[in-house]
Amino acid sequence: MEAKSHLIHIYLFIESDIKKALPLAAELADRFQNNPRYRFLEGVCDIRLNREIEYKDLLKYILKKTDTDKTFMSSIWKARALHLEAATFLFNGRFHDARRKLNEILLLANPSSDPTMAVWPLLKIGMSYDIEGDRTKAMDCYHHIIHLKNGAGAQFLAKKYLQNPPDSDDPFLGY
Repeated sequence: MEAKSHLIHIYLFIESDIKKALPLAAELADRFQNNPRYRFLEGVCDIRLNREIEYKDLLKYILKKTDTDKTFMSSIWKARALHLEAATFLFNGRFHDARRKLNEILLLANPSSDPTMAVWPLLKIGMSYDIEGDRTKAMDCYHHIIHLKNGAGAQFLAKKYLQNPPDSDDPFLGY
C-alpha cells in the first residue's frame, strides 16, 4: 500500500503519467474510504485527464462526506473538497476562483495542529499570482512560506518558485 501511494505521487507530480496514477488512486480510495487524501488524488487525476463527469461525481461524494460525517473528519473532507475545486480552477486558468477557494481553506486552517492546511493553499495562491503575471504578490507568498517554522514540505517549492515561476501546467497545482 505504501508503495502504491508513492507511485501515485511519482506518476502525478514527477513523471506526469496521470493514466498510471488513476487506477492506483481509485484502488486506494476504494480500499480506504475514510481517507480523503486518496479521493482527492483520484479527483486530481480526473481533472488532469479531463474526466469531467467522474470529477463531478467524486466532488459530490466528498461534499456528501462533509454533511454525513459529524466528527472532526468533516473539516478534513471539507478542506479536500475545497482543494479539489481550487485545483480545477488552477488547471483551467480561473485563478481568482481558485484563490477564493484557497482562502476558504486558510480560514479553516489551524497552523499548529495541521500546518499543511495553512501552507499549501498559500503556495498555490502564490503560484496562481505567478501564472497570472503578478510576480510581486507571488514572491510575497513564497517568502512568507520560507520564513514559517513549519513549512509542511512546501518550502522547497517556494524556494524553487522564487528562482523560476511555475508553468501554467505545473503538476503541483494539484497537490
